[in-house]
This record gives sequence, C-alpha cells and structure tokens, in this order.
Amino acid sequence: MKDYVIAIDVGSGFVKAAIGRRTPASIEMISVVEEKAAGIERGLITDGPQAAETIRKVIHKLYESSTLEKFEYLNVVAGISGKSIFSSSNVEGMISLRDNKPIDEKDVQKVIEQAKTMANIPNDHEIVYVHPYAFIVDKPETGTVRNPVGMYGKSLRVRAYIISVDSNVLRNFRSVFNAAEIGDVDFYFNPIVESYGVLDEEDRSEGAILIDIGRDLFYITIWNRGSIYYTNVEEEGLSRLLLRDLMAKFSLTRELAEDLLMKARLLVDEDDYYNIDENIELVDRRKGVVHTIPLNSVSAIIAENFDRFFNSVKNQLDKMDVYNKLDRPQIYLTGGGALIENVYVIAENTFQMGVTIGYPNTDVLDESYRNPRYGVLSGLIRYYFEAPNTTHKTPSVSRGGIFKTLIDRIKELF
Repeated sequence: MKDYVIAIDVGSGFVKAAIGRRTPASIEMISVVEEKAAGIERGLITDGPQAAETIRKVIHKLYESSTLEKFEYLNVVAGISGKSIFSSSNVEGMISLRDNKPIDEKDVQKVIEQAKTMANIPNDHEIVYVHPYAFIVDKPETGTVRNPVGMYGKSLRVRAYIISVDSNVLRNFRSVFNAAEIGDVDFYFNPIVESYGVLDEEDRSEGAILIDIGRDLFYITIWNRGSIYYTNVEEEGLSRLLLRDLMAKFSLTRELAEDLLMKARLLVDEDDYYNIDENIELVDRRKGVVHTIPLNSVSAIIAENFDRFFNSVKNQLDKMDVYNKLDRPQIYLTGGGALIENVYVIAENTFQMGVTIGYPNTDVLDESYRNPRYGVLSGLIRYYFEAPNTTHKTPSVSRGGIFKTLIDRIKELF
C-alpha cells in the first residue's frame, strides 16, 4: 500500500482527514472527511481524551468512505501548528570532504545533520523540518549551488532553514494519537506542507506569500527562489477576527455565528452596500427562534475586521521589506477565511497587488474537495509522495498492529 497514505490536519476548528493516492499520472485526494474538533485549541492539546476521541471519529468516517481492503496498513502523516513552533533561519553547517571523491548523498545528509547541531533552537525543542536552501563547495566567494552531488571540493557547507517544536507539545500529540490507537505518525508543520499543497514550483520560485486564516490561528509563509524566506504563526484566527463581533452584535451563539459567517458575503459595490435589503435567516433549533440579519450589517463587520487584519499583516511585510526582496511577489489566501466571498477584494486594496485564493493543487475525485480549507491535506499528501530532494524528510515507519486494532473495533460496529 505504498501508493496510498492517510493525511490528518489537526486544526482547532475541525480535524480533517483524507486518503491520498499516487498514480503514474498524478497525485490525488480520493476521500475527505472532517469532524468538529474537541480538546484542541490554538494548535495545542487542551483535553487529551476529547482530542483522541475526535481523531477516532474522523478515522471512523474515513474508513466508512473508503473501499480499500488494507486500510489499516496505510501510513499516517499529520499536520500541526501553533505558537509552540520555532523557526531558525540562515543556519550553517560544514564538513570536510574526502580527497578526489565526488560529493554524494551521504555527504549531503552529513552536512545537514551538522547544521541541525548548530541551530540556535530552545533546549526543550525537537527539530521537525530542515530546508537546505543553499550549498557551498569550498569558498563562499565561489557562489552557492542547489545540489552539490557529483561535485568535487575540500569542504561542503549548507545554509538551512530549521523549524522545531516544543518537545512536550509534540509528545502530547503523539500521546493523543496513541490513545486513538494510531501509533506511528509522521508530524509536519502546517505552513510548510500547505505551501506544497497550494503553491507550485513556479510560485515558490518567483515569490509567494501564503496567508492561512483559520479559526484560532493565522500563519504567514513566504517563499522566494524555491526556498523558505519566512514563516510565522499568530493566535488571531476567525474567532478573534469576526465571530466574537458577530456574536455580540446579533446576540448569537458561537454555532449560529459560524453559520452566519458561512452564509455571508462581502458587499463590494457601494450602491448595493447602502441600498441592499437582503437578509440572512438563521434558525436556532434549541430555542425555536429564527434570526433575521441584514446582510449589509454583516458585510460591514467583515470589512472592518479584515481591513484591520490585512493592514496588520502589511505592516509586518513592510518591516521586512518583502516586496523589494521577492522577485515577483504574489499573495495567496487559504483557510476558512478565504471562503468568505469577495474577501480577496479587501486584501487587494490593502496590499495594492493581486491576491489569489489558494486551492489544493492535487487532483480530486470530487470537486467539493477543491476547497481552501483542505490545502494542508493536499500538502501532506503531495509532500509525502514528492518531498523535494533538497528538503529533509523523516522516513515513515511501517504501520502495524496498533492501527489495525482500531480498524478491527470499527468493523465490529457493523
């Protein structure tokens, strides 16, 4: 079953899962399911048993949607995010080379390992990702190379971008997956894998700014010339951006506010904005009440909050002088925030440049899977099958009896 994989995006709003498949012609998402998250907030485990139960449920749904006979033997990759993740840029490693022998893959791995030891990461962190973006054979003044294999020299240096995560946070995720009876999981950093699931090689080469707006978090990932330039996670997702204002303004529960946000759209025509009489109806089934809410009022709240949000992001980019450092920068919006109709208009007005909604770049069997909320799933699948040669990737561990036990229990239910 090496041509199949299970991908799990552990989000604070929803835990999403998909089956990925590699064929001779493409990489596909052949199934996508999701479960409302419990026990997970701001990218952290807050209730282990609840989080484990959420993962069990999403695996159960995925199993029901699958026709694979050996589902239990599939490898599992999971994407995580949060403020517990630390990045260290421009880390260097160096090794001496053997005389009269060309550089080989072992030399490349050795110098990458050396860079990992030189990374200035917190003592209580564990490295989860290494991106070597430049190699130097002998002297720096001779220039950098992308792939030194086959070249000759006396020394090999690497410059790398390294990401680590708090060891206890990662331990908690592993514990939750173990409690869900999924023992062997490769964990990856959401902003990195989503870059592969939404952007193509040309995007990453020319200069891409990926902004993911989730429920509790948003993150920025910047690529240029095929290498990571910057990544950052902030605790300001849709909950802080919009849901609280919608709940207060219209006296709604969080569930109704989320429903309202899914039905709303941003009004961008000034005449329509002031004269439109369109309403959105929400049914509170618990109280038996119907809320009738003017669309223009909702649009005003969306516009005000996103204008403030995008200006904050722009200030970050301005401080880094990003626009002058990227070759041809393009902004991509992903996550739940990207689903709000016309939100890209506010972004274009703020950044004064083109803005694109980032959709999964894997092939899909169902067009409903081509959704900005599934960018991480797409990336986990593509990264699993096509991790670039210049990127460190932890080998997957063969799956065995623990995962099979969970599937056996699911089968007992039918």
